[in-house]
Amino acid sequence: MKNYKFDICNEKPEDVVSRVGRDFMESTRSYVLLVFQEYSGPIFTTYDDTFFDGFKVVISGKKDIQDQLGAVSGDEKRKFELYLTSKVMENLKWRIMFLRFGYAMYPLTAVVEERVANQVKKKLKLNEFGKSYVFQLNSSEDFEAFLQAVFSCDVLTSFVQSVITESKRREKEADEKLSAEVH
Repeated sequence: MKNYKFDICNEKPEDVVSRVGRDFMESTRSYVLLVFQEYSGPIFTTYDDTFFDGFKVVISGKKDIQDQLGAVSGDEKRKFELYLTSKVMENLKWRIMFLRFGYAMYPLTAVVEERVANQVKKKLKLNEFGKSYVFQLNSSEDFEAFLQAVFSCDVLTSFVQSVITESKRREKEADEKLSAEVH
């Protein structure tokens, strides 16, 4: 008979994101904000756009019966999106990843923006799940290390720096305009 472990204590994914996100936003002086919210759309499906007499038809692919075998009833998978936005540029939204997990929380599946995923793969050795931008994270420790790698990758760092620079420029422009109106 298998001996089970009872001393494992995984932190909830929401708490890991909150803690890592708080540190990230402090490092950007809150010019760049991290948003973690529930998501209801598809996170895995690749759609092929086909046009037929002017109508767009979305093809989602075939279903595999293996997807249903071994599934736990009642373990509703929750989906979240993780994206960056700016306090100065209201319409900015750069989606970094989708997360999916059930009541057990781990393993957690992360579907990551492809350029970020490629850089994260170079930094960490993680279990890829199918496509090269889909990762399976087995514990809160793995998830935290994964998020740290995401937030330190060059693609994200470059994007964040450009948002900070543009935000500072817009703030300066607004201050100058306000100052001119006062005088």
